[in-house]
Amino acid sequence: MGLFPTVVCRKCKRKYSASLKQCPHCGAVREVQSSRAAAPSDSVQKGTAAAARKADSNMWQLAFGLILLAAVMLSVIVLITTGLNDRESAAGPGNSASLISAPIESPAAVTPTPAAPTPSPTPAVQPTSISVFYNTTPIDPSTGFAHIIGTPLQLTATAYPLDANLTITWASSDESVFTVDQTGLVTGVSEGSATLIVSCGDLSAEFPVWIRESW
Repeated sequence: MGLFPTVVCRKCKRKYSASLKQCPHCGAVREVQSSRAAAPSDSVQKGTAAAARKADSNMWQLAFGLILLAAVMLSVIVLITTGLNDRESAAGPGNSASLISAPIESPAAVTPTPAAPTPSPTPAVQPTSISVFYNTTPIDPSTGFAHIIGTPLQLTATAYPLDANLTITWASSDESVFTVDQTGLVTGVSEGSATLIVSCGDLSAEFPVWIRESW
């Protein structure tokens, strides 16, 4: 970059140093811009005829704007008044009540009929344990009992908690060894072993049974 800025020749459009007064290429004299501020026009200088004419023009513009605004407001007022008069004429003196809207009747409130409460079903009693007895002696499910062929043996069972609606069922895992009816009567059929199944609801208890020919 040089020490002096460059300028563009107004004639040949080529650049040269701003320190030169004329273009070294075509010899055209460099145009020097004046640093003197432009003189204000007469219209902005007070006391001149141009300033007086500008002030008069501004005053007339303001007056015309005010007149135009007043005319617009007067037109709006006339339109509103005319509309109200036409409405009153259409209603007539005897129909003044028609200008007032009739009150809207609300529908009669309907009192809901309370529904009868649905009785909740009584939950069924679920057994927690089953015990089997011979006479009054309880039978241990881990050891069971032995009996002989052809001799009936009456057993009883109790489900806890005690409830009259609990039904106890009896079954034999192998009726070729022994049979049992729904009263708990066990009868030996042949020598061998099987399982006595006592059920109540979802609960059941099992007792091993051995059937012998004799004691």
